[in-house]
Amino acid sequence: MTIQCLRCGKSPTIKAHIFPSSTIRAIRKRGPDTKIKAIYGDRAITTRSPNGIYDAKILCKTCDGRIGVADKWFIENLENFHVAAVERQPFEPVKILLNANSAIQFAVSIIYRASLSCLNHFNDVSLGAYTAAAAAISTGSNGANFDKPFVMINVLTSAQYDVRQFVFYPVKCSGGNGQYYVFTISGVQFLVKFGGRHNGISHNDACLAEYRIRSGGEAIVCCYPFEEAAEAKFLWRVKRRSYSR
Repeated sequence: MTIQCLRCGKSPTIKAHIFPSSTIRAIRKRGPDTKIKAIYGDRAITTRSPNGIYDAKILCKTCDGRIGVADKWFIENLENFHVAAVERQPFEPVKILLNANSAIQFAVSIIYRASLSCLNHFNDVSLGAYTAAAAAISTGSNGANFDKPFVMINVLTSAQYDVRQFVFYPVKCSGGNGQYYVFTISGVQFLVKFGGRHNGISHNDACLAEYRIRSGGEAIVCCYPFEEAAEAKFLWRVKRRSYSR
């Protein structure tokens, strides 16, 4: 049976990757021996595969291509994040010039892909009332009929791990108002928040307003210790499961 695209409802679906395969290949270009530790929930896969997790039941070729426009932004800026974080102290801010709209589009597109998927890995990544807004943002729309989500970027740093080899698939976070999601590609963590307060960030929210990605081209990125991030807890939980087998 032919499965129709969940975005346009018109064309048959293709193998659409949750983390676009081009971004995973960009990580592997650092060297022929580079392995990727892909982590979701309490499972991990160490792989040389350039593709990552895909779902063949969510998007058609046209919609997947439109959503993937912002992938180029991530690939072009990946090394810039890590270079800017060199010799920075934990929690020290770093200013990075970037295209704010592309940064937001890329971050939201990953959450949107995961929310469409019926794979068990992404059961808790559901956008609900924010689905239409996420779909529009993912294809580059800057319409005035919806609020742009809060997007924050952290560069994870660690003396113990090469965090650039980790990819952490989207998970839903708790705390504060609205809906929070977080994912990490090659040591660059994206936090995306939909809903909540319209003009500001609540003190109860799990993020700080000064690190928000704003229009204007400049972002303040935080150097966040990997060992204190949620990703470290996922990694250690995976290790414990591996040792117990």
